[in-house]
Formats: sequence, C-alpha cells, structure tokens
Amino acid sequence: MESFDNFMKDVKTKVMGLFNKKKLNQVQRKIWRLVKAVMVPIFLLLIKVFIVILLITIIASLFYSVFDYDDGEVTSSSEKYTSSSTDSVGGIDVTTEIWQLSRAQIKDFIENYDSTDDDLKQKMLDRVGEIYDWQYDYGFSAGLLITMAFEEGIGADDFDNFLDEMKEKAEKWKDEGYTTLEQIAEDYVGDDTAKEWANNIENKMQETARDADIIKAGEEDSSTLGDGYVGEFTSKLGKTYKNYKQNLGSYANQRWCGSSIIKDDGCSLISVCIILSGYQNKEIDPLALARQYAVPGSGMSIDGALSGNGITFTRVGDVTFTETQKNNVKQHVATGKPAIIKVVLPSPFTTSQHYMAILDYNAATNEFYLSNPWYGNNSYGKTGWVNADDVLYMCTRSYAIN
Repeated sequence: MESFDNFMKDVKTKVMGLFNKKKLNQVQRKIWRLVKAVMVPIFLLLIKVFIVILLITIIASLFYSVFDYDDGEVTSSSEKYTSSSTDSVGGIDVTTEIWQLSRAQIKDFIENYDSTDDDLKQKMLDRVGEIYDWQYDYGFSAGLLITMAFEEGIGADDFDNFLDEMKEKAEKWKDEGYTTLEQIAEDYVGDDTAKEWANNIENKMQETARDADIIKAGEEDSSTLGDGYVGEFTSKLGKTYKNYKQNLGSYANQRWCGSSIIKDDGCSLISVCIILSGYQNKEIDPLALARQYAVPGSGMSIDGALSGNGITFTRVGDVTFTETQKNNVKQHVATGKPAIIKVVLPSPFTTSQHYMAILDYNAATNEFYLSNPWYGNNSYGKTGWVNADDVLYMCTRSYAIN
C-alpha cells in the first residue's frame, strides 16, 4: 500500500510539472506578444523620425544650394588663402603654353634668377639654345630646368651632365604623362620631402618669372579709395574694376530686399556692382541698383541686373560643380573676362552661401584675382590673387560674363 501511495505521488508530481510547464509557456507567449505590441510601434516610430530628419537635412541642403537669398557673413578658421607664389602646393602645370618660354625669355629668366652663382648663370646663358631645345623636345618649361639647376646646387662644370640627366628624366615624365611639379617631385625626389621640394621649385619659378616680366597678371592699385570700395584692379583686357565691399561705405547699414541689411546679406548685390564698375568705367550706387533689380524676400536678381545693363552672360548651376565645370570657369576667366560665382558650405568663405566676383586668372600660378564683397583683415576676407581651386571649392553656380 505504501508503494502504491508513493507511485500516486510520483504521478501527481509529474502531472503538475507538465501543467506548470504548459502554464509557463503560456505566460511566456503572453509576455512576448506584449513586448511585440509595445516595441514594434516604437521601432516604427523611430524609423519615421529618422526619415523626417533625413528629409529635413536634404531640403535644407537644397535650400542653401538653390534659393537665391544670400548671406554675406564670412567665418573660417582656415588660414590657407595666401598667394601660391609664397605658399603653394606644387600643383602648377609646367607644360602649359604660358610656361613655354622663348629664347629671349629664357635669357631673361636666367639673368633675373636670385642667385650669386655667376658662373652657373653664364654657363646657362651660353646654353640657351640647348635649354630651349630641351623644352621643345619634352614639353616641360625651360624655367623648370633652370630653377632645378640653381636649387640643386649644380655647379657650372656639372651643368652639361645635369642637362643629359634631365633629358632622360624628361623623357620618362613625358611618357608617364606628368604635367605638374607635384608629380615630377614624386619621381625626382621620391621621399617625404617631395612636396616641400615641389613647393620650393614652384615658388622660385613664379618669383623669377614675375621679376623677369614673363608672367603678366592684372595690376592692382590699392591706393584708390571711394565710397564702399578699397582699391581697383585692371584686367588683361584693360577693364578697371572697383573692389566694392558690402560692409563698407555709406550704404553698408541700409536696408534692401525687404528687411535685409547690405552688410549682412548684400554679397550678390555687391558682386554685380564690382562687375558694372569695370564694364561702365564708373562708380556704382548699390542702393540705386538694389531698388531696380532686388527681389524682396529672395535676393538680388543677378540675371536681371546684368541683362538690364547690356551685359551678356552664360549661367551654369545649381549643383556642386564638377571638375570639368571648374575648369570651364578657369578657361573663361583666363581670357580676361570676369565671372560671378556662388559658393556654399562647407566652403570656408561662408557660413551658408556667398557670391564673389573673379576678375582674372593666372594659369601659370593657378590663381584667380578674387574681388570678395566681404571685407576683413584675415585670409577668408581676402581680395587679391588666391588659389583658384580654393575659390571654386563648393561652387554651385557661375555667371560667365562676356
């Protein structure tokens, strides 16, 4: 009887265990259903929030790139806007036409080189014809060969051997398709000092070419002052532009285009003033121009102001420029014809977007003469010769003016 009771207890225990396990599974399923009921909507809500934030970001980006309302304020921690003649990156193309020197220019280049090695100077003056032939055969500027001879400390007695070596080097560079000092330096120097070497050679070439009057860029008269402009610039085509500034002059604190203030939001207006001053050869009244061509709540009608003053142009935009489009701007301005460009963040010229006038291009140094509507005693407020690639960084629109 006792064994039967034990048997029944065991059966009861097992039955209760099965029941409890079944109940536990039911409880677990209920908890899981509850978790899904709560978490799925939360997860879907998070996805919706992410999509909304993404759409807002895209719309804001499109707004700054397309909408015409401009911001003249310029802020940047960058200090890179110095002339490539003193702070370059070894990037000039030494095969371009402007660097193909005539025999007379080769002679002037040698004579104007800042060196006390008179023996080497005389040696190269005696070899002008051979230096010219080297340039003709390989396409690299004679200025490069001359500069390298001086900077590498080649003595007069070693120049002929150096010339033979440079023939071998130039043949390789030509076969490899090298055009810039940066590429040449990678082969000629081949270590971590290559860029420093390229910068030094580039700077010496540009300095000497300017001293020898081989590189002819536009001339600036910084002594000329007027209401709202500091200095004038005369382009290769002989047009003299006044460097108007949005935050200078009697008009700087005036309202235009609705509630906007010229010093804060007048870069498109002032860019047009700069261009008109050169094409009309006179001082421009920004307020009179704004009354005629500003669109309240939107900004300056650059198209209307240029066309209304008889100036034809080609407008390109409104997306970030490709390298081809940037090169088109350079080629246009290289002819002496100006352009107005618009840049957006993360261009260091602006906190949102900014219009600027570019008045000339020096292909030998890859520099624009930039007439920046913003005035400041810092690199990002610079007006003058500025690296063209820096100027065109995040460019989204251009007006190529004829």
